[in-house]
Amino acid sequence: MRKIIIFLGIIFCLVDIWAFKPKTHLYIAEIALQDAIDDGKVRIPYVDYETKEIIGYHDCTVPADILHALKNYPAQYRAGVMGPDAYPDLITGQQAIHPKYVDRWFRYLWKHAQNKGPAVKAFVLGYLTHGAGDMFGHTFVNYFSGGAFTFSPKSNAVRHITIEGCIANQTPLQQAYHNVSIAGVENFIYEYLVDAHEDSELRKTLLKGAGTDFSLPLYFSKLKTKLKRYKQDYHNWINKRNAKIDGLKKKNRRERDKFIPDYITISARLVEIQLLEAEKKTFELGRAPAVKYAEEWIDDIERGLKRWVRVAHEIAVNLMLHPSGKSDIEKIKSIAYDYITKHLLSMYGAPDVVGEALRKIEEFIQEVIDSIPGLREFIEEVGHKVETFLKFLFEKTFGMSWEEFKSYFTEPEKRFPIVFLGRPTLQQFYTEHLGISGRNEKLSEENLFPAAQNTLTMSKLIFLDRFEGNKLLKKIGSPTTLNHENFMLGFIKNLDAGSQWDCCSVKMTLSQEPNTYRNFFMDQLGALKVQAVVKDNISLDRIHEGRGIYEAKETITTTGNMTITGAKKIRMEAKKIQIGPGFKIEEGARVNLNAKD
Repeated sequence: MRKIIIFLGIIFCLVDIWAFKPKTHLYIAEIALQDAIDDGKVRIPYVDYETKEIIGYHDCTVPADILHALKNYPAQYRAGVMGPDAYPDLITGQQAIHPKYVDRWFRYLWKHAQNKGPAVKAFVLGYLTHGAGDMFGHTFVNYFSGGAFTFSPKSNAVRHITIEGCIANQTPLQQAYHNVSIAGVENFIYEYLVDAHEDSELRKTLLKGAGTDFSLPLYFSKLKTKLKRYKQDYHNWINKRNAKIDGLKKKNRRERDKFIPDYITISARLVEIQLLEAEKKTFELGRAPAVKYAEEWIDDIERGLKRWVRVAHEIAVNLMLHPSGKSDIEKIKSIAYDYITKHLLSMYGAPDVVGEALRKIEEFIQEVIDSIPGLREFIEEVGHKVETFLKFLFEKTFGMSWEEFKSYFTEPEKRFPIVFLGRPTLQQFYTEHLGISGRNEKLSEENLFPAAQNTLTMSKLIFLDRFEGNKLLKKIGSPTTLNHENFMLGFIKNLDAGSQWDCCSVKMTLSQEPNTYRNFFMDQLGALKVQAVVKDNISLDRIHEGRGIYEAKETITTTGNMTITGAKKIRMEAKKIQIGPGFKIEEGARVNLNAKD
C-alpha cells in the first residue's frame, strides 16, 4: 500500500503542473504541421528583427520522407510535441532531460529514428519541435520570472507558474490536440527512452547524475541489471563446478584406460568429485529459489517497463490534453491503480510465497534493493511522509506546498497583480507582451507575439533536411552552412534556460552569423541582443529572395537589372543610396530607402 501511495503521490503532484504547456506547444506546432501537409511546402517568414514585423515569405519544399511521415502520422507528431513533458514519463523528462544534455538527447533520438519508419520519424520531429518551443518560450518567461525555474528564491517559481498560466489561458484549444497517438512508436520509446540496460547509450551517457532520483525507468533498469547479474553469477558458478567435475571424470576415464591404472589416484578423484557434487547440491538448494524468483522478477520488470510506455502516455494525455480542457483525475487514478496492481508491486519484488521460502526471498529482495544506491532511501524517505506526501514533494520540488501551487496555477490572472506588483499590470502584459487586447482575446496565427512567432518559424525549419536548409541559406545570401541533419541539432544544452541559440560555445547554425539570425527571428523579451553586422559599403547586383533588409555605414549602390515585385518589402539604410538605372519597383511593392545624408 505504501508503494501505491508513493506512486499516486508522484502522479498527483504533477497534476496541472505542465497541463498548459502542451496546449501552447501544440497550438504552434499544429500551424506548422498544416502548413507543411497542405501543399508539401512551408512558408518561412523573413522579418525585420528590430521592428518585429514580417516583411516577406519564401516557400521551402518539405523533403519527401518527412512529408510522408507528417501526412500519414500527424497524431504521432503531436505526441512527440509533448516531448520530455511526457516521454519517457513526466518526472524523468522534467528532471533528467530538460535541464542538461539536451542536444545529446536530440541527436540520440534523431540518429535512431532514421531507420525505424515514418511513425517514429514523425514522433521525433515533434520531439525536436517541443525543444524549439521551450527554447524561445522559456527565454520569454524567464524575463518575467528572473531566470530559469528555481524555488530559491520562491518568487521565481511563483512568477513562472503565473506567467505560464496566463499564456495558457489565452491559447486557443483545438480539436486536433486530442488526436494524439504513439501507435507504432511504443517499441521505439521503450528501446531508446525506457530500457536503460547497462550497455545502452541511454544508461551510459544520458540518464546520469542529478535529476534521475525519481526516474522509474532508470531505477527498474538498474534493478533488472542487478538481477540478471545475480542469475548469471549463479549459472557461472554452477558451470565452473560442472567443468571441474567433468574434468576429474575425464581424467579418471583416461587413468582406467591405461595398461596399469593408478586406482589410488582414481579413488582420490572420486572422493573429490563427491565433495564437489555435494557442494554444488548445497549451493543449488540454497540459491535455486532466489534464482527462480529473480527470473520471474526480471520478467515482471520487463513487462512493467514495456507497459510503462503506454501508461506514461495515457497519464500525460489525460493530464494535459483532455477534451474538457481540464485534467481527468478519475481516469488518471484508474490508469495508476491498474498499473500498480498489475505491474508495479511485482516490479518492486512483492513475493508470492510463504514460510521459510518467504524469509529467504525477502532477504534476497532486501539485498538486491540495498545494492542499488538511492533506491531504499527514496522509498523510505517518501514512505515516511505518506500522510502528507503531496506537501512533501511540492516543498522538495517547488519550494511551496501543493495548496500554494494550486492557487497560483488555477487562478493566475487573480494572482498576477500580487506577484508582479503592477510591473507589468495584467492588461499591459496582454497588450504589450502578448499582442492581444485583453482576457477575451485569444492568441492567433496572424498576430503571434515574438517568442511564439520565433517558435513557429523554428518549427517549420525543423521540417527541412540539410539539402533544403542550405538552399534556404543560399537564397538569403547567408555565409552560413547547415552541417547537421536538422536545424535543431548540434547546440542546445538546457530547455529551461534562455537564449540557448546564442549563449553557448556552440551556437545554433542560424545564429552563427548575426544577419542570418536577424533575417528569420524577431528580437524578443529576455533574449541576448543579436547585433547586425554592417559593412561600410554594399554593391547590390540582385535582391536575395529571402532577404529584405540591407544596411551599410556609408553607401549602398544597386547595379544591374533588378525588379522589386509587389510581394516584396525592402528596406535599405545607409548614408548614401545610389540607385542604378536597372532598378525597378512594381506597383504594390514596399521599398523604404533611408539615406541618412
